Amino acid sequence: VVRGNLTAAFALAEQFLIVADQQHDATLSVAAHALPGITLLMRGEFTRAQAHLAQALAFSGPEAQRYLAYQMVRTLGLAAMDFAADTLWCRGYPDQALARGRDALALARSLAHPFTLAHTLSHGALNYSLRREGPEAHAQAVALLTLAHEHGFPFWLGWGTILQGWALVERAAQSGTREQGKAGLGQLQAGLAALRATGTELHVPLFLGALAQGYAQDDQAQAGLTVVAEALALGEKNEERWTEAELYRIKGELLLVPEDSSEKAEAAEGCFHQAIEIARRQQARSFELRATMSLARLWQRQGKQAEAYKLLSEIYGWFTEGFATPDLTDAKTLLEALSSVR
Repeated sequence: VVRGNLTAAFALAEQFLIVADQQHDATLSVAAHALPGITLLMRGEFTRAQAHLAQALAFSGPEAQRYLAYQMVRTLGLAAMDFAADTLWCRGYPDQALARGRDALALARSLAHPFTLAHTLSHGALNYSLRREGPEAHAQAVALLTLAHEHGFPFWLGWGTILQGWALVERAAQSGTREQGKAGLGQLQAGLAALRATGTELHVPLFLGALAQGYAQDDQAQAGLTVVAEALALGEKNEERWTEAELYRIKGELLLVPEDSSEKAEAAEGCFHQAIEIARRQQARSFELRATMSLARLWQRQGKQAEAYKLLSEIYGWFTEGFATPDLTDAKTLLEALSSVR
């Protein structure tokens, strides 16, 4: 999984699941459902992933953790909680995702197992990054880096550096601080190099997408487009499709930097439509909302307020939680602006 060979990983996970079902062993069942759940999430099959992760959690809650036979399985049980939080966010349940992440962190701290705690801190920071909450993401990234330095975890040093850089890029986007954005770009580049040096390919498309967003803020559109092309190619090679919709949305935004000529606008619109189509197919509502907002803003500039309002109101109306998150507050503000000139 970590090397990115999701096809082989899923084939092994299916075999493991057959063995676990035959043994009727709760310890085996945690791993047997966590592994396909994680792999399916990375492949963008969110509904199937959520079902497997839920079954893994049924065998690995706080009470069950004390009775699981192996530390490896305890770690996988917590990993199931971490990846379940990612799945919930992608599917459009940001508040439930945050609650699941907080439960995982509390449990990880109680186990006093540094590598497992590092995993949970990394996904906590990732969850805040997905929510576009830079300060919170930065705090967990710093905690992850501290732990990784203390115990000599090169893998988590790469993750922590990336997540800290991503948090700085997000904070710069909201505050308009160019210096902070440049610092974040540097950390993203350094962290990606460190992570890839370990042989890791999983999550690299996501982190390349964050790097591309940093380039967009720094008016380096061509560099950003090059990085997005690399991310899409890597995702295609490994079948890591969970952030494919977001990558196409970022590509569309980069095509509009520094100005949206009619030719660029047409290409960007195509990217936004592709992002929406992928997100709908995957039932990834959070990514669908973002792509729809990007398209709605483009249409707003083109005087297509009515079409933009209709499209955005449909996906916004689907959500039942997370209305304090930046994505949903931005969507509400955009809807109000569109409704005033329809």
